[in-house]
Amino acid sequence: MKKPDFRLEKVLQYRKSKETEAQKLLKTALIKQEAEKKKLEFLQQEKNRTTAKSEHTESLNVQKKISQDRYLMYLNDCISQQSEKVDTENRRVQNERESVKEKRKDRKILATLKEKEEQTFEKTQRQKEQKKLDEMAVSRFFQTT
Repeated sequence: MKKPDFRLEKVLQYRKSKETEAQKLLKTALIKQEAEKKKLEFLQQEKNRTTAKSEHTESLNVQKKISQDRYLMYLNDCISQQSEKVDTENRRVQNERESVKEKRKDRKILATLKEKEEQTFEKTQRQKEQKKLDEMAVSRFFQTT
Protein backbone atom coordinates (compact mmCIF):
# COMPACT_ATOMS: atom_id res chain seq x y z
CA MET A 1 0.00 0.00 0.00
CA LYS A 2 1.54 3.29 -1.08
CA LYS A 3 1.73 6.27 1.21
CA PRO A 4 -0.32 9.35 0.34
CA ASP A 5 1.41 12.45 -0.93
CA PHE A 6 1.40 15.05 1.80
CA ARG A 7 0.57 18.40 0.23
CA LEU A 8 2.66 20.35 2.72
CA GLU A 9 5.75 18.10 2.68
CA LYS A 10 8.02 20.90 1.46
CA VAL A 11 6.74 23.20 4.20
CA LEU A 12 7.35 20.45 6.76
CA GLN A 13 10.90 19.96 5.49
CA TYR A 14 11.47 23.72 5.61
CA ARG A 15 10.26 23.88 9.20
CA LYS A 16 12.48 20.94 10.13
CA SER A 17 15.48 22.76 8.68
CA LYS A 18 14.54 25.94 10.55
CA GLU A 19 14.27 23.97 13.79
CA THR A 20 17.68 22.39 13.18
CA GLU A 21 19.14 25.82 12.43
CA ALA A 22 17.67 27.23 15.63
CA GLN A 23 19.10 24.31 17.61
CA LYS A 24 22.56 25.05 16.17
CA LEU A 25 22.22 28.71 17.14
CA LEU A 26 21.21 27.66 20.66
CA LYS A 27 24.21 25.37 20.91
CA THR A 28 26.50 28.21 19.80
CA ALA A 29 24.91 30.56 22.32
CA LEU A 30 25.35 28.01 25.11
CA ILE A 31 29.03 27.59 24.26
CA LYS A 32 29.56 31.35 24.23
CA GLN A 33 27.63 31.70 27.51
CA GLU A 34 29.84 29.09 29.15
CA ALA A 35 33.00 30.80 27.90
CA GLU A 36 31.85 34.16 29.29
CA LYS A 37 31.02 32.55 32.64
CA LYS A 38 34.50 31.02 32.79
CA LYS A 39 36.07 34.41 32.10
CA LEU A 40 34.02 35.92 34.91
CA GLU A 41 35.03 33.12 37.27
CA PHE A 42 38.68 33.66 36.40
CA LEU A 43 38.42 37.39 37.09
CA GLN A 44 36.71 36.77 40.42
CA GLN A 45 39.39 34.26 41.42
CA GLU A 46 42.11 36.72 40.42
CA LYS A 47 40.46 39.40 42.54
CA ASN A 48 40.25 37.00 45.50
CA ARG A 49 43.91 36.04 45.12
CA THR A 50 45.00 39.66 44.89
CA THR A 51 42.89 40.63 47.90
CA ALA A 52 44.29 37.74 49.93
CA LYS A 53 47.82 38.64 48.89
CA SER A 54 47.37 42.30 49.88
CA GLU A 55 45.95 41.31 53.29
CA HIS A 56 48.98 39.12 54.02
CA THR A 57 51.49 41.78 53.09
CA GLU A 58 50.63 44.77 55.26
CA SER A 59 54.10 46.23 55.24
CA LEU A 60 54.23 47.22 51.56
CA ASN A 61 55.58 50.54 50.54
CA VAL A 62 53.13 53.17 49.43
CA GLN A 63 53.86 52.76 45.73
CA LYS A 64 53.11 49.02 45.77
CA LYS A 65 49.95 49.58 47.83
CA ILE A 66 48.71 52.15 45.30
CA SER A 67 49.56 49.76 42.47
CA GLN A 68 47.60 46.91 44.10
CA ASP A 69 44.63 49.20 44.74
CA ARG A 70 44.62 50.27 41.09
CA TYR A 71 44.83 46.64 40.00
CA LEU A 72 41.88 45.77 42.26
CA MET A 73 39.89 48.68 40.82
CA TYR A 74 40.78 47.44 37.32
CA LEU A 75 39.65 43.92 38.25
CA ASN A 76 36.39 45.28 39.68
CA ASP A 77 35.76 47.13 36.40
CA CYS A 78 36.56 43.99 34.41
CA ILE A 79 34.28 41.91 36.61
CA SER A 80 31.49 44.44 36.15
CA GLN A 81 31.90 44.41 32.36
CA GLN A 82 32.14 40.63 32.28
CA SER A 83 28.99 40.33 34.41
CA GLU A 84 27.17 42.43 31.82
CA LYS A 85 28.46 40.15 29.06
CA VAL A 86 27.29 37.08 30.99
CA ASP A 87 23.85 38.67 31.47
CA THR A 88 23.71 39.46 27.76
CA GLU A 89 24.61 35.88 26.89
CA ASN A 90 22.00 34.58 29.36
CA ARG A 91 19.35 36.66 27.59
CA ARG A 92 20.60 35.46 24.21
CA VAL A 93 20.41 31.82 25.32
CA GLN A 94 16.88 32.39 26.63
CA ASN A 95 15.85 33.96 23.32
CA GLU A 96 17.37 31.07 21.38
CA ARG A 97 15.54 28.56 23.59
CA GLU A 98 12.26 30.34 22.91
CA SER A 99 13.05 30.31 19.20
CA VAL A 100 13.74 26.56 19.25
CA LYS A 101 10.55 25.94 21.21
CA GLU A 102 8.50 27.98 18.73
CA LYS A 103 10.04 26.32 15.68
CA ARG A 104 9.54 22.86 17.22
CA LYS A 105 5.89 23.69 17.85
CA ASP A 106 5.45 24.82 14.23
CA ARG A 107 7.07 21.63 12.93
CA LYS A 108 5.02 19.41 15.25
CA ILE A 109 1.80 20.97 14.02
CA LEU A 110 2.60 19.95 10.45
CA ALA A 111 3.95 16.55 11.50
CA THR A 112 0.70 15.88 13.36
CA LEU A 113 -1.30 16.97 10.33
CA LYS A 114 0.75 14.65 8.12
CA GLU A 115 0.23 11.78 10.55
CA LYS A 116 -3.53 12.37 10.62
CA GLU A 117 -3.66 12.44 6.82
CA GLU A 118 -1.76 9.14 6.70
CA GLN A 119 -4.14 7.59 9.23
CA THR A 120 -7.14 8.82 7.26
CA PHE A 121 -5.64 7.44 4.05
CA GLU A 122 -4.96 4.07 5.67
CA LYS A 123 -8.47 3.94 7.09
CA THR A 124 -9.94 4.72 3.68
CA GLN A 125 -7.76 2.05 2.09
CA ARG A 126 -8.88 -0.52 4.66
CA GLN A 127 -12.52 0.40 4.07
CA LYS A 128 -12.09 0.01 0.30
CA GLU A 129 -10.38 -3.32 0.78
CA GLN A 130 -13.12 -4.51 3.14
CA LYS A 131 -15.77 -3.41 0.65
CA LYS A 132 -14.08 -5.44 -2.11
CA LEU A 133 -13.84 -8.47 0.18
CA ASP A 134 -17.53 -8.11 1.10
CA GLU A 135 -18.49 -7.89 -2.57
CA MET A 136 -16.44 -10.99 -3.35
CA ALA A 137 -18.07 -12.88 -0.47
CA VAL A 138 -21.58 -11.88 -1.61
CA SER A 139 -20.73 -12.78 -5.18
CA ARG A 140 -19.47 -16.24 -4.14
CA PHE A 141 -22.46 -16.78 -1.93
CA PHE A 142 -24.83 -16.17 -4.83
CA GLN A 143 -22.70 -18.28 -7.18
CA THR A 144 -22.88 -21.29 -4.86
CA THR A 145 -26.60 -21.06 -4.25
